[in-house]
Amino acid sequence: MKKCLSLILTMTFFVLGPRLAFAQAAKHALVIGNSAYAAGPLANPVNDASDIKTALEGLGFQVDLVLNGTLSQMEDAVLGLKGRLSRGNSYGFFFYAGHGIQSQGENYLIPVDADIRSESFLKTKALAVQAVLDEMQEAGNRLNIIVLDACRNNPFGWARSGSRGLTITGRQPPGSIIVYATSVGAVAEDGTGRNGLFTGQLLQHLQNPGLEVKEIFNRTGAAVRQVSGDRQIPAIYSQFFDNAYLGAAQAVPSAPAAPAQPTPLAPAAPTVPAQTVRPAQSADPFTRGRWEALLNYQDREGKTHSDQYEIIFAGNGTCLVTVRTRENGVDLFQDGDGFWSYDDTFLRIECRFPNPAIRGLAEMNWSSLYQFDGNRRRFTLLVPPYPGAARTIRAAFTRTNAD
Repeated sequence: MKKCLSLILTMTFFVLGPRLAFAQAAKHALVIGNSAYAAGPLANPVNDASDIKTALEGLGFQVDLVLNGTLSQMEDAVLGLKGRLSRGNSYGFFFYAGHGIQSQGENYLIPVDADIRSESFLKTKALAVQAVLDEMQEAGNRLNIIVLDACRNNPFGWARSGSRGLTITGRQPPGSIIVYATSVGAVAEDGTGRNGLFTGQLLQHLQNPGLEVKEIFNRTGAAVRQVSGDRQIPAIYSQFFDNAYLGAAQAVPSAPAAPAQPTPLAPAAPTVPAQTVRPAQSADPFTRGRWEALLNYQDREGKTHSDQYEIIFAGNGTCLVTVRTRENGVDLFQDGDGFWSYDDTFLRIECRFPNPAIRGLAEMNWSSLYQFDGNRRRFTLLVPPYPGAARTIRAAFTRTNAD
């Protein structure tokens, strides 16, 4: 009897041990909502922040809430969050709703008392997102989540046409997940109800403690895309390669669960898709042959562009991406090595190209709904807008050179 009891306890720990350990870890959050701007006041951020605070507290977080914060208050709160995060199994959650601006490849969060008369003063009068990431990284904890519902129009008179929304974070720390309310260079909807479009959808999925953390943001992104009719597509960038649950651990299944088979690991790279990569022997529909597509689109000045893509998906989760484009009258040709993964809904491709002159393609990060035709020789997906593109692009990839 003692042996049976010991075996049962051992099996229970084997199945639930990691989730229980994570659920019991210290969880700290900083939530900021800025609405009361003198230039460009916003309706929803204070409500968004208050509701996110309530949701996180329901998941066991200790939450510091800052509403209509000044720069000093925001900086003090970031330092406070860093101080509360301990090394080891704890994790942090940073949420910001309000105005955000990109400038020279950096993102800035705007305090409500900001009087920024020139773009040159952003570094001293706004909170740099990179500074938030650096402070949280120094805490040395297991996981940090950064959610930015800040991709709104630049409220200042000096706003440039190319400074809409936010840009990709250049130095994302390991063990972090960064979520933008919309794609790079695009603008998020403030919403007409109590919450903004993105935060309203996030609240619905955040309060499900049984969802793995990356699945929370995947479902949120899919819902925002659907509700907005493709006008707003969130962007997710992950350097966290483990599984994590924000709430309580899931219950023990009534039937014994078979041990999970190990999943092959992709080679290390600056960014790797968050989803599990299918094993090489999987009969997935992507790895048979090359896939080609021609992407035609207009930039915000109304000029027409064409980019030709060729993608070869390898069964080990890597891919080779070739792009041909024409920039300023010069034909450009680039190969890039990347990573890919897919599930029943999303196809994810991440790739870096060595030539930064290629418009918007120095870092390719697509996470999109996909759909195959009947014979699996063609699939369509929604390509997130390039930094200079006017809107999301619907791309049709055709299989060539099939086995």
